[in-house]
Amino acid sequence: MIRDYQQMRVLCGPEDEDMMRVNILANESEQQRLLRLLQSMRMLNENQDSEKLAHRSLLIEIMSMHLFAPFEQIEIAAGREGHDEAKTAYLSAQSWSHRCQARQAVWNAGQAVRYLREILSAQFTAFHAVLAYQASLCLWMYGTITAQCPPDDGPSSASARCFLDTDEIVKSQQWVNLNRGIPAIYKVVSDQATSQGTQIPLSSTREVMMCLRELLQYKVSEHGTNALTSAVDRNYVN
Repeated sequence: MIRDYQQMRVLCGPEDEDMMRVNILANESEQQRLLRLLQSMRMLNENQDSEKLAHRSLLIEIMSMHLFAPFEQIEIAAGREGHDEAKTAYLSAQSWSHRCQARQAVWNAGQAVRYLREILSAQFTAFHAVLAYQASLCLWMYGTITAQCPPDDGPSSASARCFLDTDEIVKSQQWVNLNRGIPAIYKVVSDQATSQGTQIPLSSTREVMMCLRELLQYKVSEHGTNALTSAVDRNYVN
């Protein structure tokens, strides 16, 4: 459903002003319907047993990220289909990065990182590796774009960091809604020592990607890698 929604957003381009208004209303209505569904899933998940809580929470955050991010355009902008296509998609990603929806998607990606840490290494699969890569690509693209044009909100907001991969809500939501603060994650591979990790602002894009790569390598180290996790790991280098 989320993929269909994103495809419709791309297909329903503004051919004329009246049609653009109709498309905006239709897109907002569908987005709100999907958002309510995800919120219901999140509430139900909180009442379930803790053994699979991290797995389900991870899926909810990744689906939420896809709802607010044009992920196919992000992949193309990152070079999936070549240099020429990347330039066009990058312009689309730039436009997206200035919106509140972009910050919401990035917060969801940060929460996905949080739950990836909570999954035991013995339970970590190639599927989780793909989700880790998707979350890191969202963080990387946003960090790459916004590092070139940081928000002009004054010195007070520039000095306050909000951490997207913790359970802290107030500062994160101030950043999502008002674009106040510097989004960052912690460089740790386990949920046991998050507050003790090195702080990495999203503008430090290479460090962000290396942080997620180290997390992936840590999770698969106990039971070895397979072809898919190895391919995902190579993408971090490339």
